[in-house]
Amino acid sequence: MLPDYPDIKVQLFDNLTQALWGLVDNNAPLAARIKNYRQVEGDKFSYETIDGQLEVKEFKQIKLEAALPAGLTSSETAELAERKLSELAQKLAQQSEGLLFSTIEQAAQTSGNVVDARGMPLDPSKYWDQIERMPIDFDSAGKAELPTIIVHPDVFAELRRKILESENDPKEQKRRREVLAKKREEWRDREGNRKLVG
Repeated sequence: MLPDYPDIKVQLFDNLTQALWGLVDNNAPLAARIKNYRQVEGDKFSYETIDGQLEVKEFKQIKLEAALPAGLTSSETAELAERKLSELAQKLAQQSEGLLFSTIEQAAQTSGNVVDARGMPLDPSKYWDQIERMPIDFDSAGKAELPTIIVHPDVFAELRRKILESENDPKEQKRRREVLAKKREEWRDREGNRKLVG
């Protein structure tokens, strides 16, 4: 009978798990920026919305299986494990970012934070239309924490050009200042009305 090494197996599993999540984060950069919390039991979680409503949601499962065949040499096992780990990370990243985008789309539809551009190209004024419809936070230095924009690479170059042009347009700059001033006041009101815990 071959000896068993449970401590080594646990350490190997922990190392592989850590490596897997590092690769997932590299393949899903948007999802990787979201804070996460470990919940060790239960199938639901709750949170309070910005307007004070308590929302209860069930967890959505992301699951994949992987197996390595027996009878490989140690170098073959290591090579195959590395390849499988990379494949798993890519598939998990696709699932997590797909889930992220579908959740954002559903939340935007529910809250009414959707601006229909009616097939028109993206431009900075549409961006400020959207900013006006959503809550914006500010950091301790008073700088707006604006949302990340996700666009196809083919759209990015044109959008970037338009943004640079708008930075020199006095009308667009005035609009930007007005929207951010309004959002700053809304943020101050929210912070002032926030419930104290304790």
